[in-house]
Amino acid sequence: MATLQPSYKLSIGSPVLPRLAAVGRFDGKNPALACGTTGHRVVIFSPHTHAEDKRVERRFLNINRQLKSIATSKLIPDNPCDVLLVGSPSHVLAYDLEENKDVFLKSVGLVSAWVLANLLHAGSCRME
Repeated sequence: MATLQPSYKLSIGSPVLPRLAAVGRFDGKNPALACGTTGHRVVIFSPHTHAEDKRVERRFLNINRQLKSIATSKLIPDNPCDVLLVGSPSHVLAYDLEENKDVFLKSVGLVSAWVLANLLHAGSCRME
């Protein structure tokens, strides 16, 4: 009996938490993988970006909050780059990876940050 074999393996160097991964075009052109990892961090794996030593670039973001959801969306008008959305139990963070800055950090109180991040990802609402 034949068994299935993976055609490739991907090692990002950190354990990925279940259901905490999203793909976005943070530079506006090339897809990159964002994954929630242990220690309240997000790793960005960009196979199209290489460091000086020709290895694929990995960037780590310290969120300093418990990770509940990760999504990507085009939140900034007239900007082709995706924004990373990170939901915690009490906040939603929108982060512009290309500019390396927060777009916003909103306390959501009783509303689930996961639901809000997914609504923003789907384009169903805007935050002012």
